[in-house]
Amino acid sequence: MLEKTHAHDPKCKISDVLDIFKGRWKGEIIKLLSEQALRFSELKTQLTSASARVLTESLRALERDGVIQRNDLSAPRPHVEYSLSPYGVQLVPLLDQIKAWGEKHINCVRTCRDRYDAAHAGPH
Repeated sequence: MLEKTHAHDPKCKISDVLDIFKGRWKGEIIKLLSEQALRFSELKTQLTSASARVLTESLRALERDGVIQRNDLSAPRPHVEYSLSPYGVQLVPLLDQIKAWGEKHINCVRTCRDRYDAAHAGPH
């Protein structure tokens, strides 16, 4: 739960919001935690290409932003689970929309990138 409540900021920029997702794995972490709470090892198993260091940094950043919660559990064996905060749950529909947009347009984006790179390739 967030300790401080900040008033609505009418000057909030899109870049401020996108900074929450900055990093390769944050969106994937949010999506996985939208299904259930997971231990670090379970997240690592799902995100096989993520190094333990990068996964740890991403989890800490999401916790810092209030998107996820780190839950220390003691029974039956002590362990830590991560789950979405109520605030983080509200991001899931946004990520679903971004994913749907990507599924519809990613081939066009890739074609545009390839065309741009070919046109701008020069001697290095």
